[in-house]
Amino acid sequence: MVNKNKVTIVAIVALFMALCFSACSGTAPGSSNQVASYEAYGTYNELPDKTKDPFLCDYVASDGENAYYVDKAGRVVQMPLSKLTGDAAASISDATDFYRLPISSYTESYVPPIFFELCGHKYFLCDTGGVMGSSCTVELTKSGFKEVTTSRMAHFDFGGENVFEFYAGAAPAANNLYKLGHENIGEPNFLYGWNWSEDGDGSGGGAQDYIFGKAPAQNLYYDGENYLYVLAFDQTETKGERPTVGDFLKNGIYCVDLRNNETTRISPKGARTESFMVDDATLFFAADDKYYSYFTPAGWLSEIPTPEEPLDAYAVLGGRLYGVTGYEQGWEVSTAILNLVEDGELFPIEETYRWREMDIKKDQIREEKFLIIACDDSEDTPYTLVVIDECNNIVLKNSDVADPKSTTVKNRILYYYDKKTERICSVAL
Repeated sequence: MVNKNKVTIVAIVALFMALCFSACSGTAPGSSNQVASYEAYGTYNELPDKTKDPFLCDYVASDGENAYYVDKAGRVVQMPLSKLTGDAAASISDATDFYRLPISSYTESYVPPIFFELCGHKYFLCDTGGVMGSSCTVELTKSGFKEVTTSRMAHFDFGGENVFEFYAGAAPAANNLYKLGHENIGEPNFLYGWNWSEDGDGSGGGAQDYIFGKAPAQNLYYDGENYLYVLAFDQTETKGERPTVGDFLKNGIYCVDLRNNETTRISPKGARTESFMVDDATLFFAADDKYYSYFTPAGWLSEIPTPEEPLDAYAVLGGRLYGVTGYEQGWEVSTAILNLVEDGELFPIEETYRWREMDIKKDQIREEKFLIIACDDSEDTPYTLVVIDECNNIVLKNSDVADPKSTTVKNRILYYYDKKTERICSVAL
């Protein structure tokens, strides 16, 4: 059984959540307490020797101390922000580290670095593509670049020896979950970390929704003690035979007991779960168009009231569920909007008209989180960058164009790359 009946912890967490919502009690459902100034921000100088390649030039990130971008030689450059201030222009010789990008097996050009953040660490991913291709995950550290995987392994670093990986490449097989420095963990009949399905026509799925998805996802969470929560597919359910056409076997969320490798399903059986996200010690996920929360210290599974209108993407911040409606992939201009979901009702956040993507960012210094939202840059879009705090306050809205996954919040200052001005910017939240 996963339920650990930690009554004391439950009481403490319940009190903490009550205090949090009390602190936010001035915010009515669907409304926001908005700050007065949105446009006051600092802009850094031009990035030296930056590539002009249209497929690479917008892959830029900042961690609050450095800027990261691709130069004309096909390298990811680590450039201190301190070198991008003042009257003197920076030089490529001011860079503190370089990482040579691989060549794509499809385009025969440099592979773009996909910047993302996971478990408090910042990385970029380079994937050469194709069944026979390869990938590497590189961590951004103060002392330079550090390769953490080179063989299409998904990497989750919870500190110390608590580093977990699963194979995320082509042609997956079960028994693919590892703890760094140890052999396989979990039960050998599970395919871990994947959004997978099988029916009479075959099988398929993917394993990197937490990087490439339009909404935040994690797909693996460690509680700091004995339990690992991970997306998984039980391959023994087929019993050696394909299911009938249309009868999909259901991917789900499982708990792995690290003491004995016992693997137990916690998401509803018979309902497919494609990804999940974590807010404090609670998992949030969708299963066949219904939404759930799972409080890991007590093993509590609860259904979240949601409207009949399906949500195209969702995020959770401060215990609140935000859902996207009206998004149609493939349209040149999005007509989607982000809504606060409360008691089964939608409360539109008008500033997010033409929603495009979003990500959750934790302040690197303070214990605060923010929802970073990007909207399409079109003539009738009032704002293209919107930030919401844990009390549902809009703390930033402006017309800059940024990639939420490549942003950083440090001491309530948001660092991002504005694609219109081609500059690193910073703004207080």
